[in-house]
Order: sequence, then structure tokens, then C-alpha cells
Amino acid sequence: MRWRLPQALAQRGEPTGWRDSVCALLDFRDVEKQRGERHFGLDHDRCAMMSLRDLRFKYVHFAGLPPALYDLERDPGELHNIADRPEYREIQLQYAQKLLSWRMRNEYGALDSMKATPGG
Repeated sequence: MRWRLPQALAQRGEPTGWRDSVCALLDFRDVEKQRGERHFGLDHDRCAMMSLRDLRFKYVHFAGLPPALYDLERDPGELHNIADRPEYREIQLQYAQKLLSWRMRNEYGALDSMKATPGG
């Protein structure tokens, strides 16, 4: 099934500020059985990953494992990690920086508009 824009959105055209990428965070700890920890040989606090994906690339940063980079035009199934290829180092750095900037903008958003005053 192909995804389609809702009718109202399609009639208004593309909205301003439309996102060109998506970020995800995954904590793959297994508190009960430690399956992820044992499988990867990681301490529980290093069993996390974040990814940034756009139409062309997907970059995955792990807390305790080497990064992954996929060229989605050439490898839509994400079968070939190209993070260790020298010709992709600049792209990997760009995506790592984008991911860090996204994290910094979104990590503590719940308190962004709060101000501590003597009155509370």
C-alpha cells in the first residue's frame, strides 16, 4: 500500500518547515535477561543507539558499538554498512553532526520555556 497525503494537506500544498529527516532513539537493554548486553558484550549503559534518516542516507550511532551508514539509494534494504569506507567519511561526519544538533535541540524540551523565580 502506498502512502498518500491527506486530502486537506494535498490541497494546501507542502507546508512550511516540512521535515527532511527523521531521528530515532532506541534503548536495547534487557533488564531481566541481559540478552542484548551478552550478545554484543556491552555494559547495560552502553546498549543504546540513535539514528538519523533522510531520503538518501541512514546514519546509526551506537553508545558502545561502531557506527553504521547506509546509502538508501543504492542499498534500500540496508544490507551494506559503508561507515568504514573513506569516501563516505565526510557524509558520516555531517550526519553525526546533524544527529547531535537534533539531540541538543530536543533532549530537554519540557523545561525550555520555564523560568525559576523567587516566587516559584
